[in-house]
Amino acid sequence: MPQDYESLLNPKETQRAIFAIKDYIEENLCKELNLMRVTVPLIVDAESGVNDYLDRDGSRTSVEFSCGLGLEKPIRAQIIQVATKWKRFALKQFGMKVNGTGSL
Repeated sequence: MPQDYESLLNPKETQRAIFAIKDYIEENLCKELNLMRVTVPLIVDAESGVNDYLDRDGSRTSVEFSCGLGLEKPIRAQIIQVATKWKRFALKQFGMKVNGTGSL
């Protein structure tokens, strides 16, 4: 930065402006490209199969824990590690079609 540079915004306003710009770009890009924003879940049921076969050589393992305080049978949960696997599930769940063909 030049030595005589002074920001027009304070740090808090700068952060708000950055997020506003990112949201604007994302929202309008989605409209132009006919996309839908989907947020990946952070935690899934271990039985979902989303984290199976994390890699080909077996060097990564799932991060798994029990949750469901008060449930008769606790849920075996996992933290999502491979979002690309989850997106296929999401596409099917939301009834999305590839190029209008009706199938994934």
